[in-house]
Amino acid sequence: MSALFVLLPAEAELAPRADAQLRRYPRASDERHLLSLLRDGRDRVATRWWNGLVLAVVGGAVLGAIVNTVLAAAFDMLGGKVSLALPLGFFLGAFLGGFTAAMTGTHVARPELRELARRTREGDVLHQYSSPDRGALQELRRECEARGYACVLVD
Repeated sequence: MSALFVLLPAEAELAPRADAQLRRYPRASDERHLLSLLRDGRDRVATRWWNGLVLAVVGGAVLGAIVNTVLAAAFDMLGGKVSLALPLGFFLGAFLGGFTAAMTGTHVARPELRELARRTREGDVLHQYSSPDRGALQELRRECEARGYACVLVD
């Protein structure tokens, strides 16, 4: 499904097309605030999370393996058996990394929206129009550009 993101002044309004779904984000005070609103919304169209999850799991696995190996070798944990501590730390670290990522979230705004967020002024509102009809969204995008509103179309 395609989506059009439009950054509008608080008092501005666009008439959505009949088949377009509108999601209106709260007012943003600046670029960082808008990006935090996108992250917190956990919108699948506006954010990406897979890279952060993979990084958390892999990082947790490596850190867990290192810590357990050091504890086994230097402090005689698990009877000093590094061959047991290494895989145990690896799997436990991977689990804890994934669990932490799931609980805290690894969502980040899409690159196109980070670029759009740079144009945020105090009080701007981000509108998201979603529709299976890409043509209708392109027409709305042309209307937004004609009015001077910052917008981006994503697939």
